[in-house]
Amino acid sequence: MNKKKKPEIDEKRMGMNPFITNISLKGRTFDKEEQIIIQVEEGMNIPSGTFKNKLVVEEQSCTKLWHDTDFRNIILLLSYNALRLFNYIQYTLKPNIDYIWINSRLFQDTCKINKKQEYIDAVEELIRFGVITTTIYPDTYWINPLIIFSGNRLKKYPENVIIR
Repeated sequence: MNKKKKPEIDEKRMGMNPFITNISLKGRTFDKEEQIIIQVEEGMNIPSGTFKNKLVVEEQSCTKLWHDTDFRNIILLLSYNALRLFNYIQYTLKPNIDYIWINSRLFQDTCKINKKQEYIDAVEELIRFGVITTTIYPDTYWINPLIIFSGNRLKKYPENVIIR
């Protein structure tokens, strides 16, 4: 196998990421909890006030892709249309929902796919490789949260969490 060696990277010499200059990220703050401020006088703890912890979160929703070599290799071997459908799914997942209804017409129009069979083939390929699977509803599929998920898997599936 032909392997290339990664160069030594000095981040200071690289400068600033050009994609992040002159933009703003949208965030929101929430009051997380109230902390009591303790003042120590003559060996005694005396409450002297409170302050609120602020939690800053991004306002824009996101979909997470988990690093798993096996799934990465599956995704990289997908056909062109199946890979485009996979990306379409990532961009249309709703937070904390582990299924998706795919508007096949919108997908086909967006990707300039003229034949319905090409969409069907892409869906079947994603099913065959375990990325999605069918539900009882038409054009509605379970997504594999081991690969992609929008939201918090620990909160969505607390019975599946193993603490190490």
